[in-house]
Amino acid sequence: MIRIPSVSMDFKRLSIPEQVVFGQNVHDQMLANILIFPTPDVPLATLLSTNDDLATKAHEAETGDHAKVAAMYDADRLWDTTFGTQAEYVDRIANGSETIILQSGFTATKSETIPATIPNVPLVTEAKVNPVPGSVHVEVEYQKGVRHYLYFFSTSNTPINFENNEFSFAQNPDVVGFISDNHRKVDFNNLASSATLYLSVAAQNTAGTGAPSSPMAIKTL
Repeated sequence: MIRIPSVSMDFKRLSIPEQVVFGQNVHDQMLANILIFPTPDVPLATLLSTNDDLATKAHEAETGDHAKVAAMYDADRLWDTTFGTQAEYVDRIANGSETIILQSGFTATKSETIPATIPNVPLVTEAKVNPVPGSVHVEVEYQKGVRHYLYFFSTSNTPINFENNEFSFAQNPDVVGFISDNHRKVDFNNLASSATLYLSVAAQNTAGTGAPSSPMAIKTL
């Protein structure tokens, strides 16, 4: 298969302080090369305000206030979506040109269009009880090519069962919380309070759904 340069999505694995620096550079580079990127899917003013909002929310969250921490996570997900949309625009404009990709402030990679194999088991990098009853924040390590993550909370440590590459509650009666999202950072709310629950995560790409992670015990407030 012929490989051509495309926009790297590795920025999705950056820490929040790194995201802010990266986002500012993308904005500045696209503004400096406005003749190459005349009509971005995300207006540069929106790109900048999204980046600035994440920086502000991250600074405010340093107090540890749970509402401000939750606001930071919301801003982080919006940042991820916004810059992901802009990356797709740059990919279209670049049409395989590594030079144009670099002029946008994004980085370039060479990858196959369709993943050859299903994703690996996701690595849960953070599973933190939020300081409100029944709320948990979950983060997994970035995997290239993953389109969706499936997050599960169960009342038992029974492994999640997929039948014909699909999940069903009938096959997994102990699941009490489920989120399907294209972000690698999510918050579960409205879980049972003061309960020991078990977290599992699976990843999906165009080749299929990978095996879920082993159940991880978490006790909610």
